[in-house]
Amino acid sequence: MRARRLIIEALPPILSLLAALLVAALIILALGENPVTVYRALLFEPFSSLRTFGRVLEVLVPLLLSGLAVAVAFRAGVFNLGVEGQLYLGAFAAAWVGFTLAAPGFLQIPAAMAFGAIVGALYALIPALLRAYFNADEIVTTIMLNYVAFSLTNYLITGPFRPPDAGSAQSEAIALTAHLGRWLPPSRAHIGVFIALALAVLLYLLLYRTTIGYELRMAGANPRFAEYGGVSVRRTIIMAMIFSGLLAGLVGAVEVLGIQYRFRAGFSPGYGFDGITVALLARVEPLAIPLAALLFAALRAGASIVQLNTELGREVVDVLQAIIILFVTAEGLWYFLRRRRALWASG
Repeated sequence: MRARRLIIEALPPILSLLAALLVAALIILALGENPVTVYRALLFEPFSSLRTFGRVLEVLVPLLLSGLAVAVAFRAGVFNLGVEGQLYLGAFAAAWVGFTLAAPGFLQIPAAMAFGAIVGALYALIPALLRAYFNADEIVTTIMLNYVAFSLTNYLITGPFRPPDAGSAQSEAIALTAHLGRWLPPSRAHIGVFIALALAVLLYLLLYRTTIGYELRMAGANPRFAEYGGVSVRRTIIMAMIFSGLLAGLVGAVEVLGIQYRFRAGFSPGYGFDGITVALLARVEPLAIPLAALLFAALRAGASIVQLNTELGREVVDVLQAIIILFVTAEGLWYFLRRRRALWASG
């Protein structure tokens, strides 16, 4: 019975994806290209070799972690749009540990990741307290705090933490002992992918196998009913944002330790915002987020392959990706809002 329900729920996003591919195919035909050739390069070529698959895994890690960060807040009815800013602060915090702490790797790596996650959580606590105690709209406060984080980290790497010989806005390089191990040469795929997958499972267990998870889901589904049942909505909002900030800070920490090896200005192409799309496509289900992240990682990796194999320019490829993202995100958002409205009405 549960398997049948899951199949039924999976049909709308699949149909949305097929509709997006159909619309994009019409555009490709109008430009004189073969849609089959383009889609093969965009969706299948990224998995055709270890090098290209490694590139998919590089992008998968931050997308997966960002999706989890967004999902845990959404589950509690809180819209954390500040994941991007939180991951920037988490990235700088991890980099700081990486270039200041002299310790073996088995101590330095966990310390850097933990410090990055804690800084992200503390930054997420600001809009959480404003929402819980002053009813401030977290959408507005988290977006505003993104720019504060960008400006603060930019100041740090162009001011007190800029190396004397730096040619651009960046921090010192982290120690070799702080590097996350790579396992799929010649790509930059690192062990962070296993950390991200483990966290997806842990978040599922937290949401569906613990009292805290039950309270988070209850507060997100129907706050009035949750209060009537003895759940403190104020406390669950704060907890959800702390968990979300922890994961967001971890995004930046893993990216620094596994890919960048230092903090750089503008190192993220918008992973925090992409996490919203990933979470909505997965319908904020932790175990579905890895699949959604894999799709978007493949689109990212396949974009350059399309440019090499066809006459389509970068702008056209971006449009094709945007169409696919728009269709699947719109369906996911519609489902999320409709489900919340139905639960509120039933309460």
